[in-house]
Amino acid sequence: MAELGETDNPRALIQGNPEAIDKNVQVLNSRGKQAVNAAIGLRAIDTGAWTGPAANAFRDEFSYEPTKWYEAGDSLTYAGEVLGLYAGTLRWAQGQAREAIELWKQAQQQTAKARAKHDQAVTDATRQNQANAAAGNPTCITVEPFSDPGQSTRQAARDTLNRARHQLKQVADDTAQALRSITPAEEETTLSKMGHGALDLAGLIPGIGELADGTNAAWYAGQGRYAEAAISGAAAVPFAGWAATAGKAADKATDIAKAAGHAPARFGHATHTNYRKTFFEKHPDLEGKVVVHHAVEQKALKQYPNNGITAAEMHSYENLRGIPKGENATLHLSEIRKEWNRFYKHNPNASTEDLLDFATHIDNKYGGRFNPPVR
Repeated sequence: MAELGETDNPRALIQGNPEAIDKNVQVLNSRGKQAVNAAIGLRAIDTGAWTGPAANAFRDEFSYEPTKWYEAGDSLTYAGEVLGLYAGTLRWAQGQAREAIELWKQAQQQTAKARAKHDQAVTDATRQNQANAAAGNPTCITVEPFSDPGQSTRQAARDTLNRARHQLKQVADDTAQALRSITPAEEETTLSKMGHGALDLAGLIPGIGELADGTNAAWYAGQGRYAEAAISGAAAVPFAGWAATAGKAADKATDIAKAAGHAPARFGHATHTNYRKTFFEKHPDLEGKVVVHHAVEQKALKQYPNNGITAAEMHSYENLRGIPKGENATLHLSEIRKEWNRFYKHNPNASTEDLLDFATHIDNKYGGRFNPPVR
């Protein structure tokens, strides 16, 4: 990688092509939407007329497939979001490199001007001292040692570049970690079969040749090539954090649900706060078979106290879901809880509409496994 004084090209100081990343982010987002649409199509398959042991076995196995496609869509969209943030950071860092180049040029001009002035002073003093000596005049003119006024400006240029490189490195590491988090580590899942990580899933293999080796950490991390993800580049964060939108589907979950003919999540009004009683009054046959779960979690009341959600709304039947006891540990306490925790992290100021939209996303993704199913 070039250094200041060796090039006037900011991309030689901080390598990478943000425009190429932007194009591939568009592909990721498009593929994410396609995966969600595939999930909707799979969810709509009706096998009601098929009965018998084979039909039951098929439904048991097939019921998980739409969820896997929703997960694939989420992963692609999330990958697009974090790579989009990385592209913006890379742009900022290269802008800082451009400023550093200009500072370096100013420093060189300052040095050259001061050097010329000092050299002239030395020449003049030498000439005068020679004349004084010839005339028997003992006066000797001295010139102060050269002091380079460009040195501080050069250091400012170095600081600007190093700061940009350091910040970009941090964002690259965060991007790589984010992509690792959505790359399945287990055996051949639906997502891993589609490709190793979200980038391969979109057909984005480094053969595209647009991303410089020094700044494509996120790219390689998406393929599991983590050693190559340790870039020496540079990072910058004029962004407030991973993002208010991180982890959300490409389209609003509410719109996706309506397009598929499903009801979005909503609040009703409970007449009492015993939500289990409310649920089992509607489904007495499920008592002892399911664990009652809130679509918008109760934690949201503490997380967003200013949203004005009432206990009557929180515990209303419309906000309740039944999860089979055998799946509660993996579905409710693990998968759904992780999704909500990520939502809280990335949406510190979520509105009630945002909460209901995310609850709809959970319904879209897992609703076929609820009892009664909501998808």
